[in-house]
Amino acid sequence: MNDRHDSDSKPGEILSIIATDRLCRRCGYNLVGQGVSREPHYGLLVARCPECGQVADVLEYPTLGRWAARCTTLLIAFWFIALVGMLFPTGAATIAFPLAIAEGSARSYERFLEVEHTQFEQRVTAGEITAADTQFRTWWTTHHDRRMPWQHAIDWQIGVVLFPASLVLFALGWFWSIALLGLRRKWLLLFGLIVLAFAAVIVGVECVDWLDDPPTRAWRAARSAIAPPVAGIVLAYLSLPLAAGLLFGRPLTRTLVRGLLPVRLSGALAFLWLADGRRPPAGRAGAVATPDRD
Repeated sequence: MNDRHDSDSKPGEILSIIATDRLCRRCGYNLVGQGVSREPHYGLLVARCPECGQVADVLEYPTLGRWAARCTTLLIAFWFIALVGMLFPTGAATIAFPLAIAEGSARSYERFLEVEHTQFEQRVTAGEITAADTQFRTWWTTHHDRRMPWQHAIDWQIGVVLFPASLVLFALGWFWSIALLGLRRKWLLLFGLIVLAFAAVIVGVECVDWLDDPPTRAWRAARSAIAPPVAGIVLAYLSLPLAAGLLFGRPLTRTLVRGLLPVRLSGALAFLWLADGRRPPAGRAGAVATPDRD
């Protein structure tokens, strides 16, 4: 509570503001941000619940001791380390899924190229066509039509990997939307953009290596032709579930809190609403809770 010490204050005058979570004993509404005034009869500091009108006395709690402060500092340090540590799986997932799906597509195209090259060798042996060299690189350079390889590279296995990849990126975006409560939506999107930019650099470096690989075998030719564009498309697609998790993670969390927790317990999670400038959940204005029994 932020006090303005004034012994000559008038009854009803706002003396301070409640700066921490404090729940109304009647309806469970979080009183954070409410004004504190002096009660005229006994001179006590009180706050009135804006939902049900209940008057609550404001108690000052003793300051935490040294060990409690040290434990708090230690927990903050662990939380910071955990956030930094979560950057690695976030970046790894954003990089690994596009590369894995790209190489999976290249494997499908590789099988098609092997069949095509084998048929070419059989036709040369049978004398149907004339070729001085039947090695794969020569066939790939002079005989194979490389204009439309996509139909031989896209199959159902891509969807098997792409669906869980979307769920993982959405879950990571959801996590960061809660972990970075101090950031507004536009800054959350900027954070996601930084992650995607870092992933794009790593994926781009790998794609350059694929493109520079000489097509001496079916695998190398398939990877250089298919993997780079597939990796770029998948990375662009995965930006959608990541952005969705960043934007809708907090609203979904608030919905779950409302649906799963009673108002008296959900009031302790008021920071989920206050982070976006929303009012915390509250019970009905006229509702009266059962008094606590000692």
